[in-house]
Amino acid sequence: MAAVANWVSSLIVSQTFLSLIEALGSGYTFMLFGFISSGALVYLHMFVPETKGLAFEEVEKKLARTWNAWENHSDDEDSTSGKADP
Repeated sequence: MAAVANWVSSLIVSQTFLSLIEALGSGYTFMLFGFISSGALVYLHMFVPETKGLAFEEVEKKLARTWNAWENHSDDEDSTSGKADP
């Protein structure tokens, strides 16, 4: 997955770089890419949990807590009323 993300981001940069240089100039183009990179760094720092030095089971627990909001709980709740079954 990381390799795909790397290839896609490289494709986006290579396809837009020359057009942005012509439209904005080199200084503003590099500032734009710098702002995008800074925003990505802030996002990663805020939303991706640190897993360095943790056992696989501990990483699973951290990610389960983080991604718990996206689990499908449709069998626990009535989909029409939004209330749990008695």
